[in-house]
Amino acid sequence: MTAVFDAEYYDHQIGILIQDHSWESPGRTVERHLNVMFSGKVMDDGYGFDWSSTRIKPGFIIMSFTKGSQQRLLEFPWNGETVASALARGREFLRERFDG
Repeated sequence: MTAVFDAEYYDHQIGILIQDHSWESPGRTVERHLNVMFSGKVMDDGYGFDWSSTRIKPGFIIMSFTKGSQQRLLEFPWNGETVASALARGREFLRERFDG
């Protein structure tokens, strides 16, 4: 059996699905935004950003930074409920660690 479909329509539908974040929990949305916010950031001591997690420790956002084979985990608190509160804390953490 041969399947025939419109490739342009298929690509369009894939694009829509890629942009659909309606399934995300607030914590997952926070992680996605923080990963973009911190992407490419390197601390003065050479540790570069890897990932963020809201799932490791309740009420905290954990940030992973590595340099070679060494990992450093940093954290900051959030209310565990709203994306806005987490992103505000993330911007504050960014200013303290990278712009200050």
